[in-house]
Amino acid sequence: MLFTKKKRFSVTDKSIKEDILDANGDILIKINVRYPEIQCNERDPLNHNAVKFYKRIAESFAHSAKQDMAKTAEERKKSDIDFVPFSAVMRWSKTFESDDFLGFVIEFSVWDGKGKQSIERKTQVWERKFGTKCRFNYFFESKILKETFTLSDKEKKSFDKELFALCENGFEFYLKGENGYKTYSLPLSASKIDIVTKNVGSV
Repeated sequence: MLFTKKKRFSVTDKSIKEDILDANGDILIKINVRYPEIQCNERDPLNHNAVKFYKRIAESFAHSAKQDMAKTAEERKKSDIDFVPFSAVMRWSKTFESDDFLGFVIEFSVWDGKGKQSIERKTQVWERKFGTKCRFNYFFESKILKETFTLSDKEKKSFDKELFALCENGFEFYLKGENGYKTYSLPLSASKIDIVTKNVGSV
């Protein structure tokens, strides 16, 4: 009897955790980086770009945190008896998975132990057939934002149409403001292509 190997596909959580210490062994920076690890067949189109993409940005973020924050944290600790370690955190969530698309939201957070956290959000929607990231124009006609969202002049200047997530119930666009991110939603039916939400390919 001939057995064929099933295509295997999964997304698991990987992490980089490290405490950066000073000469006395005290913690200067706490690094907690979590990222999605895509496990798939070598011939899977996602293997060319997406698989390496998240590990690369996770390692880059952790390295930058050490390089950019260490000196400032050490100087702060010498002059502040109430010193609180700096922190660099990366989180992720999977927003969509089907035979056609795979979507993620990545959030980076940096804190100096005293002031407001600096938070940055990135999104990716991968087309699984070709292993490439989908841009806004792949899903939408350009005029749809003007016809759907009511934005102030200030918001229009900072609105990034590429910062969107594909979710089970529709699309979410994120607009960064002074108090975090605002979310604007569009239904799946707003897309110019048909999107099947049922996932039949994962094992």
